[in-house]
Parts: sequence; C-alpha cells; structure tokens
Amino acid sequence: MTLKNCWIRIGEIIMIENQTDKYQDAYQKALSNIQDPTDVQKKALEYGEELEKTIKNIILFNIETTNNKHAMMNCYIKACCDKQEFADYKFVVGVKTLEEKEFLKGKFSNVDIVSQKELGYKEAAATSKIIISNKRMPYYFMARKEQIYVRLFEDSFYEDIQEYSTKENIDQRRMVTRDLLNASYIFSRDSKMTEEYLKENYQLRSIYSGEIIEMDKVDPEKFSQILEQICKNEKIENTVTCKDEKKKILIYADYRGAKWWHPMLKRILDDIDYQKYDITLVSQIVRNAAQIKVLQALNKNIRILMRSGHMNAEKEEYVKYHCMIGKYLELNNYQELRQEISRDTIQNEWYRIFGEASFDKVIVCDNMAQKQMGLWHMLILQSDIPEKYVIAYRNFESEYKMMQGNEEYANKVNNYIKNCNQYDKMYLISNEACNYVRENFDINTKLEVLKDRIPKEFAVTQKVNHCYYQNDQFFVLNQQGSGGNLTITVVKEPEKTKYNCVTNITNYSEENFEKLLSRFLEIKEEKAHAKLYLLDNIRYVSDAVYAQLDDMDLRDDVYVVCGVDLNDQYLAKFDQYLIYDYDNPEEDIYLDEARKLITICE
Repeated sequence: MTLKNCWIRIGEIIMIENQTDKYQDAYQKALSNIQDPTDVQKKALEYGEELEKTIKNIILFNIETTNNKHAMMNCYIKACCDKQEFADYKFVVGVKTLEEKEFLKGKFSNVDIVSQKELGYKEAAATSKIIISNKRMPYYFMARKEQIYVRLFEDSFYEDIQEYSTKENIDQRRMVTRDLLNASYIFSRDSKMTEEYLKENYQLRSIYSGEIIEMDKVDPEKFSQILEQICKNEKIENTVTCKDEKKKILIYADYRGAKWWHPMLKRILDDIDYQKYDITLVSQIVRNAAQIKVLQALNKNIRILMRSGHMNAEKEEYVKYHCMIGKYLELNNYQELRQEISRDTIQNEWYRIFGEASFDKVIVCDNMAQKQMGLWHMLILQSDIPEKYVIAYRNFESEYKMMQGNEEYANKVNNYIKNCNQYDKMYLISNEACNYVRENFDINTKLEVLKDRIPKEFAVTQKVNHCYYQNDQFFVLNQQGSGGNLTITVVKEPEKTKYNCVTNITNYSEENFEKLLSRFLEIKEEKAHAKLYLLDNIRYVSDAVYAQLDDMDLRDDVYVVCGVDLNDQYLAKFDQYLIYDYDNPEEDIYLDEARKLITICE
C-alpha cells in the first residue's frame, strides 16, 4: 500500500469516527515525520517491511572483527560453508562498519558481506533461517518464531573483563540481556560461565526459555555438527536450561525523570518475596545519570530492561502507532485504533523487548499523564499474560474537580478509566481515591487500596507473634521471626500531655522536609512541649532525615513511627497533621485518614 493510500484509509477512519481537527493534525504530523524520517524511524520502517517477507535458507553470520575475534569466526563460517548439509543455504556475513566490510573482502568465495547500514543486512536479519552471532544484534532486531538465533561467546570471554564484568552499567547490561533473551541457543564454555555470567550477571535465571550449550573449548567442527542437530531438531548433549518454579512478574514503570511515586514503588519492590517470584522491571530508555542511580538502588534481584527505538512496522501501521503512543487519552477511538494494528506487529514488538520470555502476572504503574502509555497498554492488554493489574498513582479528587466544566479533560480521564477497566484489578493509593473512583466513574474492574505496601500475595510470608509488652516510652506492636532472626517493630505512642504533630515522610524530599520542620519550629514557639511524629509505613527512613533533624537541633523532639497501620483511631491521638503541598494531595497516601488535622506548610 502506498503512503498516499495509507493516508486515504486513515482519513476514512477519521470521518467514520467523527474525529476533530486536532486528531487529523496528529495523523498528518505522523505522516510528515516519515516523509523525512530520523535514523531510528528509518530503521524501524525498513526492518518492519522486511518482516513481511518469508524465511529463506540463509545463514547470517553477525561477526565482531576486533580483538582477533574474526579469526575464530572465520573458522565457523568455513566449517559451515564446506558442509554438505548446508549446501542449499546462502551465506551472508554482516559487519558493523565499512572498514570491516573491506577487511573481509576476498576471504570467502561463496559469502556475501554486507554492512549493518545497508538494506541487505536488514533483509538478512529478518529472513535468515539461522543467525549466528558473537556480538549483540542491533536494537531493532527480534527473532521470529521460524528463526534460529545462535549466540556465541568466544574463548576470550574471561579475558575480556571490560565488556563482561559484573560491574557493567545498567544500560550496557540490559542491552546484552535483551539480546540473549532473543537467542534460541547460547554457547557457553563451562558451568562457571553459565552460572556466574549468564544466569547471574546477565540475569537469565528463571526467565530464559532457550537452551545453553556448554562446550569445553571452541571447536568449529563440533559446532557445525551441533548446528546440524539444531536444524534437524535433534536432542543436543550438555544443554542447560534456566527454568525454575518461580512465578514470573513483569512490572512496567517509567523511570525517565524524577517521579514522586518512585520511592513508593521502591518500597513495594523491597517487600517482594524473591524466593517465590522472579521480577522483571521494564521502562522506557533511561539516560539521565540521576535516574540510573535510582534504578541501581533497587533490589539486586530485579532484572531491568529498557525499551529503545521504535516499533518495527510497515508504513500504514507505523502511522497509527506513532499517533497513539502519546495521545491515547485524547483519542476517543483509541480502543478501535488499537485493533487496527495487527497482532503480528504487536507480537514482534513484544519479542523485540522480551524475546521468548513469558510472565504469569503483569503490574502496570501508570500516572495517567505518562507518555508512551498508549503503546504499553496495547502491548500488555494484547499479551498472553494471564493476570494483569494496574497501579494508578493518582488521588482522583483533583481529576474529578478538573473535569467539571472541562469537556476535554473529562474525556481524557474517562478514556483513562476505559483502559483501566480492561485489567483484572486496579490498585489505588488511598481509600479516598477508591471512593472517588467508585462514586464518580464508570469503573468495572476490582479496586484495592495499595498505599506503599506490596499486595499480600507478593509479599514475604512471615510468622507474626503479637507481643503485649508496653512501658512509658514505647509500645511494641509485633515481633516477626524469620530465618532465626527476630525483628521487633516499635511504635512511639503520642504522649497525652504534649502537643503532638504528625506527618508522612513516605515521599521524602529535602526541600519539602525543610519547609515542614520550619513550620514545626513555629508551632514549638507557641507550644514548647510540641512533638513531631514521622510516619514511615515500611521500616526505615533516609539518613538525610536524621541529618536535617540534627542541623535544626530537633532530634529530641521528633520520633520516627514505623510499621503501624495508619487509621482514624491512631491519627485521632494527634493534634495536627502537617502536609507539604495541598495542591498535590496525591503525594500523601494518608491524606484521607488525616483530613481533619491538616496544616499546610508553605
């Protein structure tokens, strides 16, 4: 279909759906973008077109020619070229640079050498029956079901510590992990490489669905025999799998930029039972150094993947995709347009990110205003994952007020609820948010209050023995025994003879906390015996909190309250509830319980 015909068909959709001019403008802008595409868009369009073609008897060698690696790859190529079993195959060698292409010219008589920048390489990557690579495939690559992707590690694996060190940064490691998840077979030198590097460092444990073939040494002759067995679908000796009994959970959360709900999500992730669950966190590509540090501070058991590039698609579907990625709340016909993109195209994008990995549950962390959510809702809702949950980090009171008299905003919120209705369960951050959604929106899915706690089904199971010991200073809430260790959680009870203030520091920031402490000092000028209680519903607070208390000489007047269920009964013991910013009530997960005590700190 030509680009002109593509626009005519999309124009017909617009007329049928009675879209406004701004929707037509969105389509026109998308079309204009691909008239003069960026390099990333061009690759997505070119490779997307090639994916429409059938698989052919081609063996593509994707080779690294630096550090003498080309010498061993040459042996692999020759071993296959000389085999009668592969006589009806065409051989293609893909290289990254034109210099590499020139270097390899004349070394093979029956092999085509192409640069990754050429369209011929994209065609080979999309249509070759067998792909053999000793380096990462390009980011746009995804292994089709009919393809066999064999990933090699050279014998110099241990020597090349720079590239394969466990100290690799997240960005590099997640690229290798994503590539390995696409591989049908991975060659490993021995069990040490398999366990320490592949399963642990590149986090293939539990999730990788292919086979790891351990071979004592690099042996091209043995390799060609194994390749023949692979093609004939015969059983191969010395294979290792990564499968285990853990339930696999996928969590989507956008980590681009500083989000106020990231600390809340970290607390949820900290309480997951990692003996029972395997966790994959996926985000849009993160380049900001500060946010990379936020990701690095997450539990080391979490596998982090990032989506980069564009969806591989032919032109007609690419235009629809490009219009929906950030505009889904504005499109009343988003659900219908989503169906216009073929399931094959959506599955291809899924394979590009996750390979053949499968998941038992998915949790989508959605702040409504996030860009790219139209894409992620499409990918996740049309995936084969059995259980789908969404966490809405919104309070909904502010949304409800903004909807009054604002038809455009009302449409956005209602379209958002339409998407949430397609999930099995929707988690909200407070009782107040649940009430607003039930009373004011057409919600069908099950609602549950999350606050900053992991749903019980995902949490570490601990035996709780209640203890009734109490003295003048502390009330012992409970004690938990796990693995021979005893943890006692204590709650400071507000003294009746004092003037007691309370605040929530779940979403701590240095600037806001300074405002709050300044307000508390003003209160102390009037009420010298005033005390401030910091609510932290998990178990710990940042060292920065204590540093600020020391700077303002408030250590003796401020208490940290951990591990208690904040409710009306507990909060009734206080005289004031201090809040940072009433204009952003979604930032305070205890706001609904503390409504009568609020004092705004400006």
